[in-house]
Amino acid sequence: MVTYESPSQDREAGCTGTQRVEATVELGEPLSSRRVLVNNWHVYTPVGANPPDLRPCGENGCDPTPPRCTSSSYRQAVNDTDVPQHTAWEERGCDDTWLVLDLTTRMGPVCGGPGDDCSSSGLSQRWFYRADPSGWRPVATNGHAGCAGIHKVLPEWPVRLCEELPPLDRG
Repeated sequence: MVTYESPSQDREAGCTGTQRVEATVELGEPLSSRRVLVNNWHVYTPVGANPPDLRPCGENGCDPTPPRCTSSSYRQAVNDTDVPQHTAWEERGCDDTWLVLDLTTRMGPVCGGPGDDCSSSGLSQRWFYRADPSGWRPVATNGHAGCAGIHKVLPEWPVRLCEELPPLDRG
């Protein structure tokens, strides 16, 4: 689909309607792995799509970081988790397949900063992730989960990543 919009929505130019038509675009050479930008906003890639389709790129770009035990990979895991934007994280265990993070979100009254009249605290949760080709995927959360807690939900969770988990910081 190709959409033409006159610059600055210029109504005096006479282009005021919308009409949908099919258009064939022929490329001088194969797209290969190049990305396609649409409307200066949406990015698509042929990588990982079934030709001739394109795959939309997400918040983490067209080629998300593969799951690794690295700070940037943990940040991507937090971004892919349904938590508030400024949530802090602390890694508690990681291998090539599994990850455990403590996520803390600041809570409290809206004020200039903690003081005599204003205090702030955090809400912490422990999240467990499994590696997926596109990144870390949350598989469970449990506030007090050590091995007994996580094995109720995921019996295959490796003991080495849960047997020495510290108590969850209650902020």
